[in-house]
Amino acid sequence: MAFGFGIGKNKVFVYSVDEFSAQVNGIVDPKLALKQDKQVTRKKYLDHTNWSASYNSDGYLEQTVNIEGVTADNTVFVSSEPETMRQYNESGVFAYSQGNGTLTFYCTSRPSLFLGVNIVILGV
Repeated sequence: MAFGFGIGKNKVFVYSVDEFSAQVNGIVDPKLALKQDKQVTRKKYLDHTNWSASYNSDGYLEQTVNIEGVTADNTVFVSSEPETMRQYNESGVFAYSQGNGTLTFYCTSRPSLFLGVNIVILGV
């Protein structure tokens, strides 16, 4: 059986295919109903010139961006825009942490262009 998941600070949500399918098709699972009613989407661009100047102790460059609606505790889904997905993946970009109004991204190599990022915030 396949599963989908969402990661929030100190929590991981795991959904079966049936639960995910119900969400996509508008059939709300009771345990997800409250979060579904309170979601917003944001689009941000990671500026290729704003990555840290040097690698951190874990071997990553980092960039923190302001995202209205993000808190330290809500669940956030992050994906690249299709147009920049290849560079996003080749640079090893991923959302590492979240704070009140911020997301911090890490990458394994400096991207050479702006990367479009789509963010879905649950529990706003």
